[in-house]
Amino acid sequence: MTGLSSILASLSLGTSIVYFRGWQKLRVHSGGSIPLWRSICFPCGLLLIWLATNSTLARLDDELLTAHMVQHLLLMSVAPFLILWSRPKMPLLLGLPVGFVRSVVGPLSRTRLAHFISGLWGRLAFCWIVSIGVLIFWHVPFFFTAALNFEFWHLVEHSSFLAAGLLFWSPLVP
Repeated sequence: MTGLSSILASLSLGTSIVYFRGWQKLRVHSGGSIPLWRSICFPCGLLLIWLATNSTLARLDDELLTAHMVQHLLLMSVAPFLILWSRPKMPLLLGLPVGFVRSVVGPLSRTRLAHFISGLWGRLAFCWIVSIGVLIFWHVPFFFTAALNFEFWHLVEHSSFLAAGLLFWSPLVP
């Protein structure tokens, strides 16, 4: 396992723990908990991100166009859908330490930038235009070549595909 792979695996595991900790609190203290089947979607989405970026599939993306395209589909379509389907906002907030939510998340959520982003998030036209723009951007030969030749730009490409996928699905997932 490479250094980046280890970091991603640790982040995925940690995020899943935070999610299920919050899910458990929601289940115990609220009548409107998220069903178990839906909550399982969260770690499945994280697992697909890891598979797309750190498994044999990722090592084959330079050699097989099919592996490369499956990687992009997982990052832009399947993983974001599963993550959003799990309704992650409340479980993640409740799973974080209360002091962190009060001192970091709270102040950040009250900034102008956060309000601007939340105003755009979920607007169909904006979300789909940005998603399509990201896909087109990374297929411009200069940027495509940069992502193939430099690990940093490949990571940026994959991160932007995941963000674009989350944007794409956000107006559609209940």
